[in-house]
Amino acid sequence: HRHIFTLCDVMPPSCIQMRNLILSAFPRNMRLPDPFTPNLKVDLLPEISEPPQVSADYSAQLGPVKDDLDRLLTPAVSTPRPGGGGGPPP
Repeated sequence: HRHIFTLCDVMPPSCIQMRNLILSAFPRNMRLPDPFTPNLKVDLLPEISEPPQVSADYSAQLGPVKDDLDRLLTPAVSTPRPGGGGGPPP
């Protein structure tokens, strides 16, 4: 299940049924909850606390764009101005 996204990325867009089959697959020893159970609380299932395991390195696929994205998404640090204050000019 670690390679699901990588496999779907290389699959042609015309293979919709194959993509759905891969995305709906789950291990044999896993028992899925019945979605028709009345008052099913998905957020209370123990599996919801486990983070997904993804083996693809998506940051490497971004290439040179990654630095630009990091700069845009990192909060700007306020630089103190001469005379005090780090806010916008008056």
